[in-house]
Amino acid sequence: MPDTAGHVQCQKEIETGISICEVGKDIFAVINSDDDSVFGGYGANQAFLILESTVLVFDSGLSMSQARNLDNAIRSVTDKKVRYLINSHDHSDHVFGNSFFKNKYGSKGLVIISHEICRDNILAKGSKRLSSYRKIVGMKKNLENLEVCAPIFSYPDLGFRVEIEGTQLVFSHPPMGAHTLGDTVLYIPAKSLAFTGDVLWNHFLPNLEDANLEGWIDYLQEIDLATYRKFIPGHGEVSDSETVGEFLGYLKSVRENLLKVDLAKISARNATSLSSCFSVNGTENWKLRSIIDHNIDALFLRRKGS
Repeated sequence: MPDTAGHVQCQKEIETGISICEVGKDIFAVINSDDDSVFGGYGANQAFLILESTVLVFDSGLSMSQARNLDNAIRSVTDKKVRYLINSHDHSDHVFGNSFFKNKYGSKGLVIISHEICRDNILAKGSKRLSSYRKIVGMKKNLENLEVCAPIFSYPDLGFRVEIEGTQLVFSHPPMGAHTLGDTVLYIPAKSLAFTGDVLWNHFLPNLEDANLEGWIDYLQEIDLATYRKFIPGHGEVSDSETVGEFLGYLKSVRENLLKVDLAKISARNATSLSSCFSVNGTENWKLRSIIDHNIDALFLRRKGS
């Protein structure tokens, strides 16, 4: 719950390890920062908003256990049914849990919502991604009852404003893409809060595989920090405007570093020298350091090979 200083206090249930933060009245974040491995869903967060009659969920997690933990967190604070599920983007750690919620709440008319590029990518890439994760030792059992479940409703433009059960919501899509080409950021003006998905990371090194750095930087620079003062990031603790500025600075540093790289001289043998592009000063203690090798492979080696 918010304390008198305006910070956010999280309650961790000892038996489950679930960290539930009451970010504002009827708004909760499920923070998974303790485990940034694949078995912890890379530390991806989820959130939910209790509406007049139902519940809106933001992202669904990577695995059966993450989806179930999220549902248990919801059940710990309300008996209202989940009616809306927003997918921030198509990456597996944010959408594989969709089918858990469809199976549990679908008979009640569950509506899954995303940008149309997110939906298209889930349909095009989801099965291959799920098959790949099932090959990881120790992951198969936690994924065996999940299936690719794409959003039912998708929107094609830069976003829209809608009132759902008395709450004004703003769905925002970065014009040039940001973390991916299909990101959705959900703003709640009355609460001065935003669910950002992976458009914002808090002391986690970001996955840049599908990123548009220019669009990402432009979008973060345009966030109305006078109106929105609290952010639930895709990875890391609940954040404020200072976190937005810090992460924006990181992306600018990465952009500057990448512009100095001589693509003609890149090979698998010297790829490790590229790690300095992503591990910039001040990020030594940031989590998900394994993503550096993934970024090098995705941005340099695979693209050069193609």
